[in-house]
Amino acid sequence: MGAVLVASAADELQAMVDKLRSLSKLTTTVAPKVADAMKGELAKQVREQISPSGKPWQPGEKGKPILKGSADATRVAVVGTTIVLTLEGHYARHHLGAVKGKKIRPILPTRKLPGPMTRAVEEVITTEFINLMEE
Repeated sequence: MGAVLVASAADELQAMVDKLRSLSKLTTTVAPKVADAMKGELAKQVREQISPSGKPWQPGEKGKPILKGSADATRVAVVGTTIVLTLEGHYARHHLGAVKGKKIRPILPTRKLPGPMTRAVEEVITTEFINLMEE
C-alpha cells in the first residue's frame, strides 16, 4: 500500500515538473494572441479618438471624428516573442504631427505600454497560463 502511494505521488510530482517545463514554450505560443489583443486595443482607441495614454485627440475641423481608417493602417507582427506595431500611410504623419497645423495625434504607443494595452496583454497571458496548467 505504501509503495503504491509513493508511486502515485511520484507520478503527480513528475506531471507537475512536466507542466513547469512546458512554460518555456508559453511566450512563443502566446505571442500571436497577444498581438491580436494589442490590435484590438489599437482599434478601440481609434474608435474612441484617444491616444495610447488615453488623452483625447485634438478635434478635426468642425469637430468630426478623424483618422477613422488609422486602425486599418496599423500592422501588428510577431517576430519570435516580440510584437512589432507599425503605422502605414498618411496616418503615420498624423501620429508624428508632420501635417498641416502640426497637430500630433498619437496612434501607437512610443514608450511604456499603456494601461489598457497592458491589461489586455496580461489577460491573454493569464488565460493561456491557466489553460496550460490545467491540461
